[in-house]
Amino acid sequence: MRRCAESRLKLSLEALAKALPAGELRRWQALTKELCDSAYLPYSGGSIHSQLLTGCQDRLNNTLLREFRGLEASP
Repeated sequence: MRRCAESRLKLSLEALAKALPAGELRRWQALTKELCDSAYLPYSGGSIHSQLLTGCQDRLNNTLLREFRGLEASP
């Protein structure tokens, strides 16, 4: 499960790398890491913690990607 989550995160990051300038992508990654770290702090040290963080970052990446697709579809 962990490898699948990491694979999905890698794919969403690759898609964002095509949509964002490098500096913006680094800022986005730092922000999502901070948000996810805060959200899953209660699980810190647990065996599922890294998978929760990976999933959180992937969901946020995909949310931003959907927003970009919505902007492309707008008149």
